[in-house]
Amino acid sequence: MQPEFEKASDVSEYLLNRTGVALMQGDFESFAPCFILPQHIETFEGRCYVTDRETLHQIFRAVRENYRQRGVTRVVRHCVQAEFKSKNRVEALHEARVYRGDDLLQPPYRTFSWLERREEEGWKVAYSLYAITQAEDHINALLSATAPKRGPSPSH
Repeated sequence: MQPEFEKASDVSEYLLNRTGVALMQGDFESFAPCFILPQHIETFEGRCYVTDRETLHQIFRAVRENYRQRGVTRVVRHCVQAEFKSKNRVEALHEARVYRGDDLLQPPYRTFSWLERREEEGWKVAYSLYAITQAEDHINALLSATAPKRGPSPSH
């Protein structure tokens, strides 16, 4: 059971923590319940429609593989802004920094998300728009379920 949240930013931080830990540990069983399906995942380069759990798992594996190939040791994410739009919906903006040791691997990027509360299920991510630049391999991983591959990012 999820806690009750007084601030919209607490909803965002809660989901950032749950999904971040699960992603870094390779724990899809903890990651998947944090998302409403179907949903769109977007970047500036394209959109992926995640229709089911298997599609979400494909993207999860692709992002994990991208992190492995790049030697990612940690991803630091924090809520920049969040607002309750209703008692069951939050619009949130978070920033992410991707590191290998102390080295920042790509420019920090922001993600806009809709977070929704469902009866008996609690808060989940319903939509995300990633503002990632200069990291095409990361973008390819996020859009791996439908997008054609682009070349490697200049950070290689």
